[in-house]
Amino acid sequence: MKKNILVLLITILSFAQVFAQNADPIGIGTQKADASAVLELKSSNQGFLLPRLTTEQRDGISNPAVGLTIFNLETNCIESYTGEDWVGNCGTPKAMVKILNCDSDVVIAGDFKEGQSVSNTTLTLKLNVEKKGSYIISVAAKPDNGYYYNASGTFSSTGPVELIIGGMGSPKAERTASNPDKIYITMNDVESTCTKDILVAPSAIAPMFALNGVSSNGIGIVNSPLNSSTNSITISLSGNTSAFGSTYSIPAVTVNGMTFGPSSGTFTQNPMTITLTGRGTPLAGGTFPVTITSNGTLTPNSVTMNYTVASPNLRLVDFNGGGYGANSGEALALIKAAANFGTSTTSIVKAQGFTVSNSGNMASTVASKPDIIVVHYPYNMNTAEATLLKGYLDAGGVVLYFTESGNTQVALNVATMMGYPSNILTNSNVTQARVEQFNAVNDQIIKGPFGDLTGLGWEDDGGGGNAMKGFPAGAIVDYNTNAGGSRVFRATGTSLFFVGDGGWLNRNLLDGTTPKLSGNGGANSALWGNIMAWAVSRATTNGINYKP
Repeated sequence: MKKNILVLLITILSFAQVFAQNADPIGIGTQKADASAVLELKSSNQGFLLPRLTTEQRDGISNPAVGLTIFNLETNCIESYTGEDWVGNCGTPKAMVKILNCDSDVVIAGDFKEGQSVSNTTLTLKLNVEKKGSYIISVAAKPDNGYYYNASGTFSSTGPVELIIGGMGSPKAERTASNPDKIYITMNDVESTCTKDILVAPSAIAPMFALNGVSSNGIGIVNSPLNSSTNSITISLSGNTSAFGSTYSIPAVTVNGMTFGPSSGTFTQNPMTITLTGRGTPLAGGTFPVTITSNGTLTPNSVTMNYTVASPNLRLVDFNGGGYGANSGEALALIKAAANFGTSTTSIVKAQGFTVSNSGNMASTVASKPDIIVVHYPYNMNTAEATLLKGYLDAGGVVLYFTESGNTQVALNVATMMGYPSNILTNSNVTQARVEQFNAVNDQIIKGPFGDLTGLGWEDDGGGGNAMKGFPAGAIVDYNTNAGGSRVFRATGTSLFFVGDGGWLNRNLLDGTTPKLSGNGGANSALWGNIMAWAVSRATTNGINYKP
């Protein structure tokens, strides 16, 4: 080992002597170095590695030679010594500064009044420069109130320094002792722990304007964050020229997980249009009243408007055993039409639509948690499947049960899904008049978005169907009754809807995408639309997948 080290040392000394004598360029990675270079390194897959030092290690070098070069691990810059200082190839290094005493070294002077320029105010900063270099200082309130202090430059030496910075902008709103502006200081992208409170006096000009012309922009989607560019509320303030220069203030309002505003500023034109941007995530679908208020002294200074939230795309699984399904024909066409269930401003029900599929396995379907399950004649559901559907209903699922099988199993299925004893209900196989009139009920089924069904009726397929008796008081909302019992009803405790006929959906008729009466006067299409609108509301307000 010692012999090898000795040979290496003799070789290096010999090489140094030859180089000193000849002063020829040395090339590494090339046979002929450039004549203007003492040393040329050449490689397509390697680099030249400079000594890598921290700033402390660099400053510990004793008597550095002019031109001495290192790579600074803290600044990620190549630095060379000029004889006076280390200069990096990244430009002027950033200064390191500190506020030593927040109470005495940060002074904000001047009067602050809403709507009035702060150009006559000053911010005095007494700083200790620990490392010379460039600086960018920004001072502003959080949340923003319309005014700020900015400064930039270079500290050429270390030690104490005093900066006096003029204000810019105008306060947008009054700030009181209980709700002051909190001023934050940021120096070279580092926010100081030193903060200051500023009070803003109210404008001397009375806010003599009224709030009107409120309108909504865009619609929300359940469980999808609002887009500040498209979801907003536009308001209009109107007053007179004597109110110019006064301050308007519109507080934020939160409804159904959505927040609009706040907004404040100076009343400068009449009328004045203001946009309240939306944020947050809608919790449920529907139309929600939003009340906007202002500080205006004229009336009205409070206006209520509606903001619409569409349901997300809902998954519907149909059990029909072949034929009469909700997943075919005009029954499917009605719910798939964007004019009926869509996200445009003219859609009857605001919804992203439905993904519709067939199934024959109740256990796997319930486990997959679809939003809506339709069980339709001639699918013969058994008690075990009804038990699965009870659990699904209790979890918030929506079940639409349409059947005309005239046997006790249908009554048992309904009792099971509603959580009643097996013998509580009786089921009759009835033959109805072709069109049976609806009961006078004032809810979204009879007076729904697809039509007011008051005084109208529904039409079966002519083959008879089911009528049920024995419900406890208040257990159902009954929409159609004959001598055999209730034929069209919904449960009050869960989202179960029943129609005692298997072929009634075959009587759905459309004029394009609009429901129309059948030749016999049956309003089946409007009933189907209203049922599905109800199902959407139930699925998105307290459904199995969407909870408030």
